[in-house]
Amino acid sequence: MKKMSNSGGLRRSLWKFICVMKITILLITFSSLMAVGANSYSQSKKFSFDMRSATVREVINAIEKNSEFIFFYQDQNLDLNRKVNLRGRSLTVNEILDKIFEGSNNVYRINNRQIIVGKKEHNISTNSATKVTKIVPSFPEMKPAEQKKVLTGKVTSSTSGEPIIGASVLVKGTSIGAVTDMDGKYSLSNIPPDATLVFSYVGTKKKEVKVAGHSNIDVALLEETKELEGVVVLAYGTQKKVALTAAVSSVSSKELMQSSAADLGSALAGKLAGLSALQNGGGQPGQDDASIYLRGIGTLNGTRPLIMIDGVPRDNIRTLDVNEVESVSVLKDASATAVFGVRGANGVILITTKRGQEGKAQMSVNLEQSFSTFTREPSRIHSVEYMQLRNLALTNDGYPAKYSDAMIAKYQNPLAGLDPTSPDYAEQVKLRNYIYPDHYYWREFVKKYTPQTRISVDVTGGAQKLSYYMNAGYLHQGGNLNTLPESVLGYDPSAYMDRFTFRSNLDYKVTKSLSAFLNLGTYIEKVNAPNTWMDGFLYLTAALPPITVGSTALGGYGVPAGCRENHIDAAE
Repeated sequence: MKKMSNSGGLRRSLWKFICVMKITILLITFSSLMAVGANSYSQSKKFSFDMRSATVREVINAIEKNSEFIFFYQDQNLDLNRKVNLRGRSLTVNEILDKIFEGSNNVYRINNRQIIVGKKEHNISTNSATKVTKIVPSFPEMKPAEQKKVLTGKVTSSTSGEPIIGASVLVKGTSIGAVTDMDGKYSLSNIPPDATLVFSYVGTKKKEVKVAGHSNIDVALLEETKELEGVVVLAYGTQKKVALTAAVSSVSSKELMQSSAADLGSALAGKLAGLSALQNGGGQPGQDDASIYLRGIGTLNGTRPLIMIDGVPRDNIRTLDVNEVESVSVLKDASATAVFGVRGANGVILITTKRGQEGKAQMSVNLEQSFSTFTREPSRIHSVEYMQLRNLALTNDGYPAKYSDAMIAKYQNPLAGLDPTSPDYAEQVKLRNYIYPDHYYWREFVKKYTPQTRISVDVTGGAQKLSYYMNAGYLHQGGNLNTLPESVLGYDPSAYMDRFTFRSNLDYKVTKSLSAFLNLGTYIEKVNAPNTWMDGFLYLTAALPPITVGSTALGGYGVPAGCRENHIDAAE
């Protein structure tokens, strides 16, 4: 019979006991190190400050910004606007807090990296022998909702769901922020519980989200359709700018309204690439239509582009009120104008007028007042200067001088030799000034500025199926000619234009796939101008010498008083 030994079991039990003891010692050591590390941070972290007359709030913000400490306090228990002076190098947080709370009613407690600031409370306890006063620190109760958060989250696109790289996440009203990484994720620390986050990215709408105690906030950003989805009117409909490949330029009503030009053609000048607008009418009211060319003159026959207003061909756009226009698109190359065939050989101008929108009726009134003038005017030359220069020109050509010194002296002082005490002195002055004049005929016949008035009234609105847009406009262009009134002449020779325009656009949705519309547009125009060749008139006005008598006759010298002089010195 064999005898069994129990030594193997004892060795195993002893080995288990030793392992348990080692693990226990390791955990105790690790916990001690963690406690020492937590306490040592407040002692090892050093600060250097040189702040004079700084508020307690500024000192607390500086500590949080330059360390991992987080402050907890209640506003009613801490005077954040109290002024303190803090100066020193290698200061611990305890030394700083002792300094700023010195002489105040506040106390603090440091728990790891959290600094809790409280207020001293005076509790008075009494017994039969004596009264004892104790100072008990009162710290704010730490509720989870009041603690500052470390936030994480992810920013994605609302359309594709893919993460957005480089999106900005900013705490509203502060400089605290972060940028999303390759996975669209972000992380923010030291965030107040009542903070608001602002999410933004190029091409998307900004979005604001309140923290409200959350530790993870995921956001989906919407695309900014106003910038990315600009629509251009084409021959066969509309298309987004981002998908457009043909040579097409467009301009909106807002840009056109910035011009004070009386006609739409002049308002388009300089706003569309490849479009040239030349005004050949001299700016005369009612005759200042601009000739429009696209990419220059491409043929010796018809050179004007095809003009379409709401899909209807028009000969010109002079009478179209700028306030009626929603957008103007210019089709310039073959791919864009192919649908028009040979009629689009010189380019196509597509004009879309405004239409009604669903909603309450809205009325807008636009009043513009401007003044126009000539871009260049002839400079004035006085009578004496004219005669001296004429004599110099004749002398240089080998001819004798035309005006003697005695004659020039009469123009220098027309009233020389007159007796102011003479009974007919006033008549003699009038005669001398008439015989020896110093005219500036350009200014006598042409005004420096002339007014232009534009009034427009829009009414728009609609319901679910019916929408409408109505416009009534008035344009007045004054002329630059100085003329006598109609009461004197019996007729009105002044140059001006009055135009009334009317437009009504109605849209009706018959079904979801069928719509009907009605566009009505008309105008009433009155143009008044003198019956003369304006180019020749302006030339003669600028070329008349200042010594030419006129412009009306004196009574008693062969013609009735006030008649116009038709005589020009033949020698001139």
